[in-house]
Amino acid sequence: MEEESHDDSPSDVPESAKALQQLTIGDTPGKDPGLSFQELVERLLCLPSSKQDSKFVPSFLCLYRLFATPKQLLVAIIDQFMKTEKSNMVLFTKVAEMLRYLQVLGEWTARYPGDFAQPPARDIATAFVQSIEKSREFGAAAKELKNNLETYVPDDDLDWAYDDSPNSAS
Repeated sequence: MEEESHDDSPSDVPESAKALQQLTIGDTPGKDPGLSFQELVERLLCLPSSKQDSKFVPSFLCLYRLFATPKQLLVAIIDQFMKTEKSNMVLFTKVAEMLRYLQVLGEWTARYPGDFAQPPARDIATAFVQSIEKSREFGAAAKELKNNLETYVPDDDLDWAYDDSPNSAS
């Protein structure tokens, strides 16, 4: 019966509490401090190579506002789009990459229209769509994005998420 006395003795609790108190927000338990915002955007836009990778886009779009604003993410995606457009890739590969970026934007505007309620993100997205809508390759995707952006939906995440409003603390 004495063997069972080791499970939750009072002396164990302070040790674990001390360890938790010594951690700070910047501390990470492992050696990997995580990915930079740019690396996360690159992963968001890359072609999924596994079932787990395919779950990254919906998960990221749901949670990115814990650390970034819609404008920051939108600008990063558009920057990648423009960088790819100016690259020396084979045309077929280039268009496929850019269509994938537009597919991510389409999913984002469809699932989280409230992210585009504030003028900075909405204005940038609208201008971007207008710049690609006459393109033969991107016209259909631009039409989908335009339809998603035409419907105004208030941002229901303002109580917890980073936002683009001028009076925001972000």
